[in-house]
Amino acid sequence: MSSIAAEDGTLSDKKQERQLNIWLTEYTAANSTRDHYDSTRWLVGSIFIAAIFTMFASSFLDQVPQDNLALGLLAVSSTMLWFVFVFYDQHTQPWINAAIDRCHKIENILRNQEYDIYLHAWIKFARTKAEKEYDKDEVDYDRKLSLTGGFNHSAIYVIYLFSAMIPVAWIIRLVPNQYGVVGAAIIIAITLLWPVRKQLEAERKEREEEEERRKSRMQQTSHRHGAET
Repeated sequence: MSSIAAEDGTLSDKKQERQLNIWLTEYTAANSTRDHYDSTRWLVGSIFIAAIFTMFASSFLDQVPQDNLALGLLAVSSTMLWFVFVFYDQHTQPWINAAIDRCHKIENILRNQEYDIYLHAWIKFARTKAEKEYDKDEVDYDRKLSLTGGFNHSAIYVIYLFSAMIPVAWIIRLVPNQYGVVGAAIIIAITLLWPVRKQLEAERKEREEEEERRKSRMQQTSHRHGAET
């Protein structure tokens, strides 16, 4: 019997080791996926943005015909180049989010098994800027992350800024009068209102989810009271 128990223990240990290797392999793959898409996005963005500013600066050169057709083609090309980059950015973002989310979940699983792994957790906490010091032995780390709200999404405002700045610059360049100023003001207003609308939608969704959670808790409480009676 003791030999059978020992054999079962060996099989259990092998199974745990195999599962650990699976998690570590997936963790490595998730990191590689995140690095690939994120670094490629930055590489594409740096090339495209440099090309956009080059097109705008070249419109002032004497060698470039100063007529509406030539300048309009430069304006449309540089603006489209920016929005192609934005499309690529939004296309790759789900892959990056999924990889980061999986890294967090694997780290959480390993921490629950008393492995000291905090890489992405510390990165996430640092980006929240909630505190300068943090002792992981004294604070419920995952709960604190949920309270601080996760990642800092300030980069999206840079996209809004460039999405407004590029058309505004070309409008003022092509129509250097009061009509150009009015058009530029309209674009700026739309760009400023867009993130406000998105924020209001996010807050509304959060309120609805909180209301659903409240109703669910009330139903669970009523079911428990009914079972007790």
